[in-house]
Amino acid sequence: MPGRRYTISGVDHLIRLLNQYPQLMALSSLVPILEVGKKARQAIDRTGCNCTASKVYADNKLLMEQSLANLCNGDHLVAKSILNVDEICYYVKDVQGKMSLRCI
Repeated sequence: MPGRRYTISGVDHLIRLLNQYPQLMALSSLVPILEVGKKARQAIDRTGCNCTASKVYADNKLLMEQSLANLCNGDHLVAKSILNVDEICYYVKDVQGKMSLRCI
């Protein structure tokens, strides 16, 4: 029987996840992602359009990948425990430019 998997679909999804589970902020490599959320909120407030937030999220996709990749094994265990899952997955662009699912 496969374990429970949580798939993070993008930067905005990760920001919502961090807001929903503030305990995840104990994992220092995830802290920079909240700054992205603040920048997106400021962009929306400044323009009145969610389209500006989408650009902020797209511009910070690499930061999300790096933040998740920087989690050490102990952090993986903590995050999985908080989310009550066996596996956390997210999409990354490989060297050929194709999206692939990476799971921790």
